[in-house]
Amino acid sequence: MLNLETGKSEWLTKSMRANHPDWSNDGTKIVFVAHQNGIGNLFTYSLEMDEIEQMTNFADDVQILSPKWSPNDKNIAFALAGADGNTDIAMLDFESGKIQNLTDNDAVDYLPIWNPNGSEIIFTSHKGSTPNLHSVNLQTLEQRQITDVGEAVFGVQWTPNGSTILATTLANVDSTRIVQIDPTRQITTGDLAIREHFSKWRTIEPEHLLETANPAAPVEILNTEKYKFWKYPQHFMSLVMPDNYGISGFTVWSDALGKHLLQAFGWTPWNFENGGFLLGYINAQHGPLWGFNYFENTRYDWRFYDGSASGLLERLDGWDFYTSVPYNFGNSMSSSHNLRFALTFQHREPFDIKDWNSGTEKDTIHIFSEYFPAPEEGKETVFSIGYNWLNRRPHSSNARLPKNGFGVDLNYDFVIGDFKYQRIESNGFFNLPLGKKYAFYSRLKTKTLLGTPPAQEFAGITNEHSIYANGFGEAILGNQENHNLRGSDEIRIGEQMIFGSSEIRFPLLKKVPINILGISTGSMTGAIFSDYGNAFDLDETPEDWIVTFGVETKTEIKLGGGTIFQWAIGTANTLDGWKNYDGDLSIYGRFALVNPF
Repeated sequence: MLNLETGKSEWLTKSMRANHPDWSNDGTKIVFVAHQNGIGNLFTYSLEMDEIEQMTNFADDVQILSPKWSPNDKNIAFALAGADGNTDIAMLDFESGKIQNLTDNDAVDYLPIWNPNGSEIIFTSHKGSTPNLHSVNLQTLEQRQITDVGEAVFGVQWTPNGSTILATTLANVDSTRIVQIDPTRQITTGDLAIREHFSKWRTIEPEHLLETANPAAPVEILNTEKYKFWKYPQHFMSLVMPDNYGISGFTVWSDALGKHLLQAFGWTPWNFENGGFLLGYINAQHGPLWGFNYFENTRYDWRFYDGSASGLLERLDGWDFYTSVPYNFGNSMSSSHNLRFALTFQHREPFDIKDWNSGTEKDTIHIFSEYFPAPEEGKETVFSIGYNWLNRRPHSSNARLPKNGFGVDLNYDFVIGDFKYQRIESNGFFNLPLGKKYAFYSRLKTKTLLGTPPAQEFAGITNEHSIYANGFGEAILGNQENHNLRGSDEIRIGEQMIFGSSEIRFPLLKKVPINILGISTGSMTGAIFSDYGNAFDLDETPEDWIVTFGVETKTEIKLGGGTIFQWAIGTANTLDGWKNYDGDLSIYGRFALVNPF
């Protein structure tokens, strides 16, 4: 129950699977339906006594819908679905406790509405194959049809202080409509007539009827056996995909309970000289979720690197074991905590980094700058521990202009093998509403590297962009994120990196009407932002921070109805750059980050 003046709410029932509440006319009681073992019964809650009283005691497969108090609070009308599967209007007399069936139609009767004078009940019936309003006289039980629409109409309530019925129609091409109906109107159509050949599905019954089951009866257990998941394999999905270069395919199997998942993927060219495969297993039966993967020539990581044309592509071969422990403190529908562990044995093999030669068709070997040495190959054993806290209500607006939610992600990696180093990362963000249209977003990330990592592992601010894909869960594609300040091409590499961003975001256009082969543009938002960051060695005095300011627009790129990424176009500069502004704007285009996770 919600107090409209204070805005506070309180639970009236707990753990009763209660629904369909209706106030008594004197405001002292509430009738509702509660379920136990799939059986519905009527209960009342007294606000004065703070007590719950059971009004019916059905034991069979009975369901109750939409109870309504009579005008004098002495009766309750409701839709009763009995063990025979038929749903009719029934009435409970409080003094005698007797239940009287008011209708007996083959079709569904429900949503009773009392005439304020207490003489009749208006209800919605599927008699005639279309939901329409009907009435039943409580003295004679004579029924009368009130509406005869061809689409559908559903009764809601008697109009307060009025003489009409408030009802809704079936949703059509634009929306559901709310209508008022005169309960005394006369229909002009006749009864629906359908040949038996087309209507017998409504009345035909199985040749052998199942006996009504009593869920409260004791169960006789003939035999017990410990569950062994490997005895009940179930094929979930398999697919083979040949093409001009070779053939690939995958298969997924589970056990009967779906708590053990085995998956395999493989590919090979037609000459069978090279190929790869992945084997994975997930266990959801014993405590927290855990699993392992074995991967050979199937796991890769790519990112922009040192301004090269090819970027850095690494092949990762090996296997890993992982586990994840979710937590939810309380009953929040949006706040979730996750503790994760992983042990990975992998061989890192970077591919040659190349540039395009404009004079010939051949590639040229990339010459590395002073900041980015050639990547190194080697074997690693990585122990990882991480923690994630995400508090954000799920909504489609989170893909374009989120106004709520925050998150914290912490990760520690201890690496031995050909390289010995530690990697410590923290990442956090929050969104705050600014009025009805605006939002404030801020993010802060740190990264620390200790020891002797491979050359491609670094903590730094670079002039390389990252690929962000909002709509695929994790917003950052790949194992590593390039940290680039919008409006600055300065590069700083060290043992410690700090990177942050703050934005004031606002809507611009609800939809940009472009659609090419199913790929379309969605809404457009704008932002005024500032990026800031630094990188340095822990034993050295840091240089001055890099701070940039700018404006940009973000446009959703969608496939079907889902957002796959956002593309940003904007301009930005450092504070000194804006002070010395000569009128020449530098415009950039890049993938846009909405939230980091």
